[in-house]
Amino acid sequence: MGELQSVWLLARETFSLLKRTQGCCVFVSSGLAERPQPGFLAHGVAKSAINSLIRYLAMEWGEFGIRVNGVAPGLVLTDASNDLAAQASTLAQSLPLRRLATADDVGGVVTYLVSPHAAGLTGAILPVAGGGHLGGVAPV
Repeated sequence: MGELQSVWLLARETFSLLKRTQGCCVFVSSGLAERPQPGFLAHGVAKSAINSLIRYLAMEWGEFGIRVNGVAPGLVLTDASNDLAAQASTLAQSLPLRRLATADDVGGVVTYLVSPHAAGLTGAILPVAGGGHLGGVAPV
């Protein structure tokens, strides 16, 4: 529960500033929160709890003009995922977009969520997984 606790503590400590500025929060979740896979029990449960926290904070903080959203990446191509190159290639071919997300893809969605273009959006958790959230493929 360390992951959930750290997100909650950060949110709680920044509430006063967010309230004064009508700011927004974007939390990072995971596709594994909605589509469990073997070997990811603790991670998936923590991200599921973060998804719930996003929705509750959106409900409770909305009256203060604070928006709360999340991104739920699937497997993202990074230096850390280079070891999975063979599996990543196979997974990518099973996705509707036929490619894995990049850090820029995730960053682009976060940029949108904090922009004025998303001013009417709160309580949303946007998947960034090449369509992996649609089913039939693992959102690792």
